[in-house]
Amino acid sequence: MTGKAKTKKTETKDLVTPYEPTPYERAAMVAYFARKKEKPLAPRMKVSEKGGVIQIAPDHPEAAVAHVLLMEAIGAKDLDFLDGLLKQLANAGTQGRTVDENGLNFMLSIVKGIEPRDQVEAMLAAQMAAVHMSTMTFARGAVI
Repeated sequence: MTGKAKTKKTETKDLVTPYEPTPYERAAMVAYFARKKEKPLAPRMKVSEKGGVIQIAPDHPEAAVAHVLLMEAIGAKDLDFLDGLLKQLANAGTQGRTVDENGLNFMLSIVKGIEPRDQVEAMLAAQMAAVHMSTMTFARGAVI
């Protein structure tokens, strides 16, 4: 036998007990998923650049279906209104010269969350989203 003894490493695996939600947490999760089932979610928007031009499109495999879902979510009756409102939200969420995809989707989420029943309510909801974004931007730079 050579001078080197063979050693065998024993691996111990720490068994971690999985997290067990409290009754309140379980109830909150059940309520959340029930709310999500009530209405199908309208798609998010994706921002891309093609040939130096910024493109804003629904993140959905079928554009026509996506537009109908978005119009239903914001109470719109025509595609021109939806297109105009999305462009306005994108402009309000622009950081420098770049459209902020997360900001756009956040503002769109605010509008959808208000559940406007018509185009006027959708415009008011968009204004609320834009004012909120502006307020938070200026608050970040406020000196106290």
